[in-house]
Amino acid sequence: RGLGDSAVNEITNLAFNHNDSMVGVILSDCISELSGRIRNKVQNFSELIDDLMTQSLIMEPYNFIEYLLDKTGLKAMYENEKSDEAKDRLENLKELLNAAKSYYDDNPEATLQDYLINIALVSEPEEHDFFGSNNGKVTLMTLHSAKGLEFNNVFMVGMEEGIFPLS
Repeated sequence: RGLGDSAVNEITNLAFNHNDSMVGVILSDCISELSGRIRNKVQNFSELIDDLMTQSLIMEPYNFIEYLLDKTGLKAMYENEKSDEAKDRLENLKELLNAAKSYYDDNPEATLQDYLINIALVSEPEEHDFFGSNNGKVTLMTLHSAKGLEFNNVFMVGMEEGIFPLS
């Protein structure tokens, strides 16, 4: 989207000055305070996010996922790229759509949030009892399976040079 480090820095500073989040700033009238070139790019991004948020409430969840992949250009990007990695990612997107279709066929009243929770892309730790309901238990998982989840405390082992790719 053409939003690099300088744009992120400006948005971060603006969010700090307005005591708001970066997303809050992007979706508000505060973007008028950004410098010209950055403001135009953030405005386009803001319109995209606003449209996606609106469509997520209006469209059937499966159709919305298709819409999101098309509207963001993610699907087209991987279709136009000829690398093996791009082909793998395109297959992953197709599998996401197939899984979503299957889920909604079985659960016609489900929402997008229901589906995301089901596939563990969005998850509330309390719903899954990751913290053991204060009974002294911890949850062990791989870094990959913890991606996207939020925890109050995280301890990572094996972060030594040569064991975990740090660079």
